[in-house]
Amino acid sequence: MVKVRNSIKWQDYAFVFILISDLISLAVGNENIHAFIKPLVVPSIAFFFYSKELIKFKIGKYLAFVLLFSWLGDILLIFDSSLHFLLGLFSFLIAHFFYILIFSSTTMPFKIRAIHTITILFFLILAVFILQTVWGKTENLQFPVLIYTIIISVMGVTATFNTIENRDYYSLFGALLFIISDALIALNTFQIVSVEVINFPFLIMFTYICDQLILVYSVVNQMNKNQLSLIVRVIKSPFANYSF
Repeated sequence: MVKVRNSIKWQDYAFVFILISDLISLAVGNENIHAFIKPLVVPSIAFFFYSKELIKFKIGKYLAFVLLFSWLGDILLIFDSSLHFLLGLFSFLIAHFFYILIFSSTTMPFKIRAIHTITILFFLILAVFILQTVWGKTENLQFPVLIYTIIISVMGVTATFNTIENRDYYSLFGALLFIISDALIALNTFQIVSVEVINFPFLIMFTYICDQLILVYSVVNQMNKNQLSLIVRVIKSPFANYSF
């Protein structure tokens, strides 16, 4: 099983320091400190949850790709240009694709029920609402925004299916927070809401840090459950009491 560390190590202190420092820098409006710390956020999460056992499994490898492309996206979105925004969007699109692979592998196969249909309809309506809100402001980025919205909606669907099938509510909560974080980015980038009293950078980073933490924890927790279930099935096997 993926072991949970029972002692505090240096990466735990670094993890807390980096996350808090980044949020404080945005709370006080210091973009320079944020630009310096932001590339350290995802690596700190990776080191916090890292274990040798984790990377041995397929889902663990998928998670590594999630964090890698999220990290690249974080770096690219620091720069204020359409090209960097597009490349950052593409990086996060790939990260969401690996989240889809993770949650699909933990839920398939399953029997389709009414709750699954309701889930698909909910995220379809949510995607249409988001696109309708930002469409007129996206100009030459309409196609990338359309593809990204579809992918993140599919990620939300698979995360919800994981919640339904495995009673893992972290995946649903994390996916919704990720969608909220991306929606805030769209509102801020395309200047759809121009309310100066709202600290968009802080809200974006706060929801982003929370969603990554919750989703990564969900994946690690699900891996532990799956391995425990496998052990139980082996123990209950009719051949378990026999030696060959």
